[in-house]
Amino acid sequence: MTRIFTEEHRRKIGLAHLGKKLSPEHRLKVIQTLKPGLGFKKGNKLGLGRKLSKESIERMRNSLKGKIPWNKGTIGAQVGVRGKKHWNWQGGKIILKERLRKTPEYRIWRDKVYHRDHYTCQKCGKKGGKLQVDHYPKSFALLLREEKITTIKKALSCPKLWDVSIGRVLCLECHKETDTYLKNIK
Repeated sequence: MTRIFTEEHRRKIGLAHLGKKLSPEHRLKVIQTLKPGLGFKKGNKLGLGRKLSKESIERMRNSLKGKIPWNKGTIGAQVGVRGKKHWNWQGGKIILKERLRKTPEYRIWRDKVYHRDHYTCQKCGKKGGKLQVDHYPKSFALLLREEKITTIKKALSCPKLWDVSIGRVLCLECHKETDTYLKNIK
């Protein structure tokens, strides 16, 4: 069965979701129906329930002092263990590798390797697709460790790291088969 609405009724339905202004009396009635038994009181943060005394507000503030809120950041941040105090801290080497891979020098090096290998996987011969550049025969992490690189400035001044001859292009499947894929060699 289809319903036929008048133009006036359609207009009211269309305007219903636009959030028309309510009178203060009507707003008070809505609040009281939402929370039966609790009236609207000024000074309360939510506008609902009873107003707290200054002493009880002060007690609540004192009980929360020094505690980390439940909604602040990651799990490590909740318990206050970040950075050098974390059990898995490795001297910031992961951060260094990530920052180095975002430098213009790394991108230039990677593009030169792609161009030299004609955008073709050096293991299976696949051309195009999901290609990645791999440091070979020594991995990126191993080069950083051997050259004792701890800062970006040292890395940018190290010619061994940016040598195009130590890079090769691999497709994602062939790169996953290598020993150094997503690992730090110890």
